[in-house]
Amino acid sequence: QSEDFDSLTDFCINGDVIEVRLPWQLLNFANPSEMEIHDDYYKHYGVEYQQIDQLYIGAAAQSGTESVEGRINMESFALAGWGKKVTYHERLKKSYYILKDCWTAAEKEQKKRSDRKEGGKKN
Repeated sequence: QSEDFDSLTDFCINGDVIEVRLPWQLLNFANPSEMEIHDDYYKHYGVEYQQIDQLYIGAAAQSGTESVEGRINMESFALAGWGKKVTYHERLKKSYYILKDCWTAAEKEQKKRSDRKEGGKKN
């Protein structure tokens, strides 16, 4: 893992390339491994899934304060799920170790208090 890794980063710019990371849920996916999205809630009166094989993507750039006029061209992007064989890499965030240290210290403090109470009862 690179020392520059940040699990909260949602975009990266490198020269003329901009990479944007969007959570599957923001794109209305229920099951991205099978490319299933939430279907129309009002039409089905509940949660139904619809399998898709493409997604339309568009982007626009602006310079300074100029607004983008007209329509943004959308292009289809073919999708392929990864099925039931999922590989993943678990990474603990920095906050894990902060909380671990905090809870360990709190547990030690609680034990000290408990030991003092027990010691006071015996005398």
